[in-house]
Amino acid sequence: MTQAPTPQDRLNRARAVRAAAGQRGIGLFDRVRRFCLFVGQSRSGHSVLGTLLNAHQQAVVSHNLDALDYLAAGVGREDLLLLILDRDRWLGERGRKIGGHSYDIPELWQGDHADIRVIGDKRAGATSRHLARHPGLLGELPARLGLDVCAIHHVRNPIDNISSIWTRKTLGVERSLDEAADHYFAMLEGATAGLRAAGAAVQWIRTYHEDLIRDPRSTLRPVFELLDLPLDDYFLRRCEAFIHHAPRQTRHLAPWTPELERSVSMRAAAFDFLERYSKEQR
Repeated sequence: MTQAPTPQDRLNRARAVRAAAGQRGIGLFDRVRRFCLFVGQSRSGHSVLGTLLNAHQQAVVSHNLDALDYLAAGVGREDLLLLILDRDRWLGERGRKIGGHSYDIPELWQGDHADIRVIGDKRAGATSRHLARHPGLLGELPARLGLDVCAIHHVRNPIDNISSIWTRKTLGVERSLDEAADHYFAMLEGATAGLRAAGAAVQWIRTYHEDLIRDPRSTLRPVFELLDLPLDDYFLRRCEAFIHHAPRQTRHLAPWTPELERSVSMRAAAFDFLERYSKEQR
């Protein structure tokens, strides 16, 4: 099993990034107005949406930094924002490859940090696990960061989402399909508890992965409107070209049984926003 970073590890990393930034970090965040983070479930397809946000000329959204863990360790606002830029540079140096797939969009502005208005992190699963333990964390962020905070809850068919969790290790942990289902619903409960506790302190939006694949423009417009990021036809056409036009149904890779499907269906019924999936057949 991979060892999770300790608070001291997080603080040491923040100090190293701050020292490396030196004078380059001065003034980078003067125009930042909003902090964006994802809540919800790992393996939901939210890497695609995070990539599209990060490709905007006025946004930087890092891949899987785990911003709340750094804040819990005592890292301050400026150091956290520098860590987000550092994480984005790190991914760029590796060709923006995630899980064997390229998330590079050469025609857009990934890695351009000249005019940042929105900054954030995409690590929905870890964020939801933090919120499961401390639901009030989300609502505390605006005061702690001195920024408006926007959250995105990206949702995918539970059967496909759980199947994808089962096919991948998290921190080196292999799970049975039953355990993957428990992990999925624990993250879902953490996300909904955090959003509920935040109330009006945080603006948020729920998106669906199947809608993003089927109709990128209609799905992206309200997200970018929430973040106050301008859109044009050129950007939207590049986004459409990047997105795969058929959702990957990983359900066929997992050893589902009728009993487990019924159990997942019953647990999903507790969340009204999953109702759209209730009549889908495997």
